[in-house]
Amino acid sequence: FLINMEPRIRSSENSFIGLRIGVSVNSQNLDIEEGSAYTINPEHDQGFVSVIPTFEYYWGEDNFRPYTGLGIGPYLLGSEIDLMARSRTEGLTQKVSVTPDVKLGFLIRGGFEIGRLRLGVEYNWIPKVELQGPDEELAVTLRSSYLGGTLGYVFGI
Repeated sequence: FLINMEPRIRSSENSFIGLRIGVSVNSQNLDIEEGSAYTINPEHDQGFVSVIPTFEYYWGEDNFRPYTGLGIGPYLLGSEIDLMARSRTEGLTQKVSVTPDVKLGFLIRGGFEIGRLRLGVEYNWIPKVELQGPDEELAVTLRSSYLGGTLGYVFGI
C-alpha cells in the first residue's frame, strides 16, 4: 500500500521540481538467513516514509502530456522489527526489537497526464538493510525497493 503527496513548482515551460512525501506499508521483502537463530512474524506491518526531491520533464503541451522524471533522497526505514530468538529445544523464546536505518535511494518514473488525471509507474531503489541480532549474527535482510503504479489528480495551475 502506497500513498504520496507531491507539491511541485514549474521550473521551465516543460519541467517541474517537486518534493514527494510518501508512506509505504508492507512493500518490503524480508529474507531470513538459512539456519539463522532468529525469525520474524512476516504478518506484522512493515513500512517507511520517504521525502524525495524530484524533477519531471513533460514531452508535450497538449491535453495529453507524457512525462519522465527522477528523484534522489532519504527513505526513513523506521519501523521496528521484532526478531524472535529460536531455541533448538524450546521453540521461540526471546523477543528482540531492531530498528532499520535511513537509506539514500532514488526513483525513476514515467507516465502521462490527461487533463488533470495522472497515470504513471515508478521504480524506487533503496539499498537493502541487513539486520543483526544482539549477538551480531545476521538475522534478516530487508529489501525495500519496489515498483509502484500511480493514479492521481493534479491540483493548481
